Amino acid sequence: MKRFSDFCKERNLEGKKIPISKVCSKEVEILAYRITKTKYSDNCAQIQFKYKDTLYITFTSSKVLIRQLIQYKEELPFVAFIKNGKSKDGNSYYTFS
Repeated sequence: MKRFSDFCKERNLEGKKIPISKVCSKEVEILAYRITKTKYSDNCAQIQFKYKDTLYITFTSSKVLIRQLIQYKEELPFVAFIKNGKSKDGNSYYTFS
């Protein structure tokens, strides 16, 4: 008999919920992510990371972070800083550096 865990590709991301603004300019270990649609945004990333030996999850609709997560998914896990930036038109965004 097959076990569900043997074929299920979707997994729940566990960790203590924290606003992304609380980890800006901190070096974190990005472990996993999931991109979903919400009633507020077409794309929302749920990001699982470790900071100071504690497991966290955060949510963001930052197009830059979502693009970077997709582009570098084969590199997971990786260590990065989460930075808050401003575009030329004055919009805020988050990015890895």
